Amino acid sequence: MRLRDSPVRPADDVAPAGADARLRHAEKRFQDIAETISDWIWETDRDHRFVYVSDRIQRVSGRPGRFFIGKTVAEVMNSVEDSEAARHMADMRQQRPIENFVYWIERPFGRRCCSVTGHPIFDDHGAFAGYRGVGSDITELKLAQERQSLLVAELRHRLKNMMATVLSLMTLTMRSVTTMEAFAEAFHARLGALDRVHDLLSRESWSGVPIRDLLEEELAPYRHGDVHSISTAGPDVPLGPNAALSLALVIHELTTNAMKYGALSTPSGRLDIAWRTGHGRLVIEWRERDGPPVVPPAHSGFGTSLLERALRHDLDGRTAVAYDRDGLSCTIDLNLAAATFQGFGAADVSAASTARRPSR
Repeated sequence: MRLRDSPVRPADDVAPAGADARLRHAEKRFQDIAETISDWIWETDRDHRFVYVSDRIQRVSGRPGRFFIGKTVAEVMNSVEDSEAARHMADMRQQRPIENFVYWIERPFGRRCCSVTGHPIFDDHGAFAGYRGVGSDITELKLAQERQSLLVAELRHRLKNMMATVLSLMTLTMRSVTTMEAFAEAFHARLGALDRVHDLLSRESWSGVPIRDLLEEELAPYRHGDVHSISTAGPDVPLGPNAALSLALVIHELTTNAMKYGALSTPSGRLDIAWRTGHGRLVIEWRERDGPPVVPPAHSGFGTSLLERALRHDLDGRTAVAYDRDGLSCTIDLNLAAATFQGFGAADVSAASTARRPSR
């Protein structure tokens, strides 16, 4: 006869008869749990010798739990290079809890970062009996935190540079104009040049910008439908963030000058930009043709200052400008390593230092 509604217990939950059997069953259950979780479990005696370490520790140390049995905590931690290790060892001697002790260990196949927490245990008479605790592999978390710290520091650096650049552009632009209308127009245009190169850098995760993309981005507003009035030619060269920011301002000034006074001010004018690499240098040739007759300027302006000073200091650059009657020519010769450096700070190359150079 079937018993109605009688509960059915899983076989693993059935407690065996007898104290020894129940103990073995409890130990088996503990072992299963210990080897299922990602952390490792450990226990020491009153002399701080390990009496149990689960095998999950092998993922961090490269050794199974039984390797640590009989060893003292001091012996195991002897190779840990961490200023906090001594303090945590003192806590154990004083039978105080160990809270989130973080340390790195060296292994033949790579470093790992561990976090250990432990609490003292006492017998039925209140006597100290050792420690029980858990350990965790927090390598990925620690590396992520370090990457985040680097990104925050990098962002802070970029923001400071950008603020310095914008303030300097504002000051230098004010010196070069005589009316507020002219200032607003020039300042807005120069900020636009910075904005465009920042968009390019953001698209590339600030790992650099191909020189062709930089030129096309800066020249796009001036093509006016006749794509053959401007030509660009040269090999693939990935400009670093510093060089991209500096060159964006230089190209903007050259293009603005060409639009106002040079080859791009007339429908028949032509602008050819070519670049090449060799002997550790990046050489950019700017050639204007078929525009109005060229008249050399009476004094140096903002663009000339960028060409002659900023590029020389920031990118080990050399520039040569020729005011030929049939069109302005400019040769920009840069250190290739500085121009392609994919970071900030090397040789003090920065957009901020570019804008801080004196100008008119």
